[in-house]
Amino acid sequence: MKKTKMSDSEVRLLLIFLSLLLFGGAYWFGFHRMVTRAQAIEEQNQAQQKQLNELEAMVGRQGQVEEETEALRQEMEKIVSRYPSALPTEKVLSVIQNMEDASGAHISNINFQMGTQLMGFSNTVEGQEKPPVGYFSSVSMNYTASYEAMKQMVYYFNTLADRCTVPAISAVYDQETDQLTGMVTVNLYYLTNTGREYEAPAFGSYPNGVDSIFGGGSAGWPAGETDQAEGSAEDDAAGEGGV
Repeated sequence: MKKTKMSDSEVRLLLIFLSLLLFGGAYWFGFHRMVTRAQAIEEQNQAQQKQLNELEAMVGRQGQVEEETEALRQEMEKIVSRYPSALPTEKVLSVIQNMEDASGAHISNINFQMGTQLMGFSNTVEGQEKPPVGYFSSVSMNYTASYEAMKQMVYYFNTLADRCTVPAISAVYDQETDQLTGMVTVNLYYLTNTGREYEAPAFGSYPNGVDSIFGGGSAGWPAGETDQAEGSAEDDAAGEGGV
């Protein structure tokens, strides 16, 4: 058998081919994998650096966040302070009595629609197991008043410390008496589960009679009436509906 001898040029070509093959294998199985892994590590580092920057920014804003949280808490307390924790009939009667005394209007008839649920909240107030629930009571009243007293009546309800709205009011002028007569509807609001304690109104002594429901307002005290009745909060809370 005759052996074939490779020429020098063929040997050089074979060496070049083997070198390229070794270089390609080294690149694919070594360098390429290292580059891919390095890229993955770089991406992970960038993500972690982003999280670190966000955490550093949050730490830097901690003081501002605490101030904003405290300001929000105070604002919420201010809002909640306008809503009593309960609104029994005695509280409504106290509001109307004070309105008569402040404005000079005379209330002759009252209709109550008490405790209509308005809204509920998902978050609880600190120290409370249940979230707050909002209610309102609608009170419709027949009144007699001068024009000035009617304005003072509306002003009283609009500036009441507890949350209150006047959704409807009517007025008819009586030339014979120079008075306005009509009906006013007032909505009074309250929130339960806020941690606030109910404060019962203080009723003083006032005379018996039917000319004026509360003994105040433009009607004044009934002429010749001398009997006095101690009006307790419990007595005034007894009934609901028309008065």
